[in-house]
Amino acid sequence: MRALRERMQERRWMLAASLLVTLGLALTYRAKTREFATVAPLIEAGEVVNLSTLESSRALAPALAAVYADPDDRRLAAAHIYAYVMRRRTERRLSGALPNVGFLNTSALAVPARDAERGGRAFRERLARSRERLGMTPDGRVRRDTAATVFAATGTLRVEGRVRDAAGRPMAGVAVTARGSRTAETRTDADGRFRLTGFRRGDSLVVRPVARYHAFTPAVFPRLDGNARARFEATEHRIPLFENAAALQRVKPRLIVRDPATYTRRFWGPALLYFAVLYGLHLFWFFRRFAGDAVLLPVAHLLTGLALMLMFSLQDPLRDLMRAEGFVTGIVVGGALLGLVTVFAL
Repeated sequence: MRALRERMQERRWMLAASLLVTLGLALTYRAKTREFATVAPLIEAGEVVNLSTLESSRALAPALAAVYADPDDRRLAAAHIYAYVMRRRTERRLSGALPNVGFLNTSALAVPARDAERGGRAFRERLARSRERLGMTPDGRVRRDTAATVFAATGTLRVEGRVRDAAGRPMAGVAVTARGSRTAETRTDADGRFRLTGFRRGDSLVVRPVARYHAFTPAVFPRLDGNARARFEATEHRIPLFENAAALQRVKPRLIVRDPATYTRRFWGPALLYFAVLYGLHLFWFFRRFAGDAVLLPVAHLLTGLALMLMFSLQDPLRDLMRAEGFVTGIVVGGALLGLVTVFAL
């Protein structure tokens, strides 16, 4: 009887906590959806583009005009985004191909150098600056001020190693440069191996392969004390879709990743699951006559409910990650573990 009384008291406290949490969620939802009435017509008119339901790259061009004045840049960026969205949509078999608008500024959306060469002025200029940092000229050749022709051997030390592509295959004919106390250049053989010679003890060097459409992390030798080895693995040379975060912020108001109806489902769906887990745990304890403290679950309900409200309130409803979904997943796992633990406590 004591266990039953505890659970009945727990239920009363749970209902009181649920009333407060439901009221808080309703107010949060009302605040987050206040602008939906003005957004819907903009979506219909094409002024705001839903990336998750994108049907052509042309729809993106007006939104990208805020950062790309050159039509060739806009076409390239729009085509690149559209191709990525279509690929994600196919792979995931979901309409929501992007988690948030900010995802556009991640490395996953970076533009390959091969494509950037066909862009307009902005893409070509950014590609040229990126290639300069990698020891290349704007057209992708070895920069001669970085690595001159092989100098006359004046020392007995060497730096040797191997260059592979991302799949681990040897890369033949790749220029490998040394810059620092001395400059040198060579090319890899058919097996991807290279050897730079003529260095002296105490030389400081930066060794880097240079290939038109690839990027390599350089090997740095602050002071040679003997022969050295270096291994390089190529990655595709890519440049960010947007030059910086400020550029993305200029475009962001014109892009969304979910429409108002989708947000409504993804707000109340996790919220209902959240309540179901807590009341499922309560009923489990009730039928099992668990004699635990009647206050603990209602307090946990109230605290996690406040956290859930915070998760929803911090994000842009149409453009940002739905972090509340991950939070509710944690509640599901936590509730299941708590129920399992109490099984052994009975």
